[in-house]
Amino acid sequence: GGVNYSDSFHMASQAQTAQSLVHLAHDLARANGNYDNPLYNANRMTDCLRHANAMVSSYGVQVLSINILSAVPVDKALTQALASGAIACAEALQAETAAHGSARASRITAEAAAAKARIEAEGEANANVVIA
Repeated sequence: GGVNYSDSFHMASQAQTAQSLVHLAHDLARANGNYDNPLYNANRMTDCLRHANAMVSSYGVQVLSINILSAVPVDKALTQALASGAIACAEALQAETAAHGSARASRITAEAAAAKARIEAEGEANANVVIA
């Protein structure tokens, strides 16, 4: 298995030139607060695009964008850390979903109890009217 950086797909697909790739990579790095990640390194991405165009230009082809579909870290500790982060994120989402469900259930229970109390109060009031 590998680590899928799906949140970075749009980086290459939106970049149609080396200059726009530089601006987009810089914006993404700033947004993610991660200037060290090679997937968001503007210089490395521009070098990759230049290298690809140098390789295929003799065939009359120009590379407009490079999509990074997945990345597999060489460092096993990094892979484990990324997997732990993904698991923690999934568990947090699951806990949030359970909390929302529990809150809805509590609200339904409270509404049912209020309706029951209102019906009982109306019944008792009607009984007192009939007795009086």
